[in-house]
Amino acid sequence: MKPRRSQKPTSVWAEQLKAWARQHLDAAKKALGYYQQTPITSLLTLISITVALAVPATLYLGASSFSALFDFQEPRQITAYMKLDIEGNRLTEIADQFQRRPDIEKVDIITREQALKEFRESTGMDAALDLLKENPLPAVLVIHPAEYLQAIESIRALSQEIEQSGGVEQVSIDADWLSKLFALGASLRKLVWLAGLALAATVILLIHYSLRSEIIKRREEIQVVKLVGGSPAFVQRPFIYFAVILGFVGAVLALLTVKLVSLSMMPMIKELSALYGKPFNVDMTADFSFTVIALSIILSIAAALLTIRSLLKHIEMERS
Repeated sequence: MKPRRSQKPTSVWAEQLKAWARQHLDAAKKALGYYQQTPITSLLTLISITVALAVPATLYLGASSFSALFDFQEPRQITAYMKLDIEGNRLTEIADQFQRRPDIEKVDIITREQALKEFRESTGMDAALDLLKENPLPAVLVIHPAEYLQAIESIRALSQEIEQSGGVEQVSIDADWLSKLFALGASLRKLVWLAGLALAATVILLIHYSLRSEIIKRREEIQVVKLVGGSPAFVQRPFIYFAVILGFVGAVLALLTVKLVSLSMMPMIKELSALYGKPFNVDMTADFSFTVIALSIILSIAAALLTIRSLLKHIEMERS
């Protein structure tokens, strides 16, 4: 008769993992029960958190899309309008002279005929232009400064040198417009950061007051748990889950709000795209959504830990 094999004992870590999961599941269920007991208050708090998260998220997406639309680093070229008698070989010679300069990366030539053709296509004034005996538009050189010329002052100095060279009637630069766009972009980014910081503080305060109310209502229950030997972690865990649920659901609702806002603005977005000839998208990426949810949960946990520890310490002092 073969001896029976003894069953392998369940590993200690597996039992500990099961106990840990059971504790957290019970705490999450208890936190959900808090919401069921005060549905109206919880709903109002959730709406407030949603708005507090949706506003900076919408501003951030708008500012990012605005930056992508205008592409602040691109409009550095200098447009040189030539004299009317500059064309053909003479135009090519002047372009080659500019091209040989170390502070100029590339020169594009637009002949008088090309300029007239583009003007016809963009304005549709064929009938009026046909009445003219000769082409009124000059040839144009579109000059792209070298990459190391990023400062607006350097680009402006280069444009002045080009304007003083022979054959150039007038020079137009995008430096002034570029400086305005930089200033506008910087202002938008500051606005987003200020709004984000202010509304992050709002989220923390909302969770603080919501948790404070729940803890005060359960003061006697907490004191009883403490008397029977309940650990601080056991007492704190349901309230932390209460805050995390608020932060997570608020972030998801905020993302849905941002999506609805972007969809409602789609007609205006399409008009901007058509006007500037560039795609203007306000799409939420997976990274953006994850960041909003993660930040909301981090704020919730921070607010929960600060609130719970201070109030539990106060309750402990009352009991003693």
